[in-house]
Amino acid sequence: PQPPQPPQPPQPPSIEGQSNGWSGSPPKAADQRQPSIVRPPPITTDELWTRLEWLNNEGGFQNSIRHADVSDAASDLDVEAVATVLNQLEERWNDVSDPTTFAVEGLRKQRADRDAREQSILAHQSRRQQQYESAMELRARPMA
Repeated sequence: PQPPQPPQPPQPPSIEGQSNGWSGSPPKAADQRQPSIVRPPPITTDELWTRLEWLNNEGGFQNSIRHADVSDAASDLDVEAVATVLNQLEERWNDVSDPTTFAVEGLRKQRADRDAREQSILAHQSRRQQQYESAMELRARPMA
């Protein structure tokens, strides 16, 4: 039988399905790399167009969703974020009087939520970097 493996040190949090922002191992004290967030790729124009066409026709919105407005609002959001909003729109199709505004506002909220999560992660990673650097400085000091 294999001996039990020692526990792994805790890693900085990551956004769902993404790396923890560091490439490779945590930086050395002399390394001044800034923490970063790696986002999934944004929704493609074709993916968005296909979904909006379906909503405008088979989805019951009778061509009332303005592609250009929704496309602008979705410009840097990933497929999951856009799908969340468009699925909510589809579920509420009978209660939504202005589907374009509903989608645009929902996409803006998705972006604001994403940006807030990223800022929180970056702040946490920055604190972890500072703690790491402080620990490395203490280790480097000669014992008295």
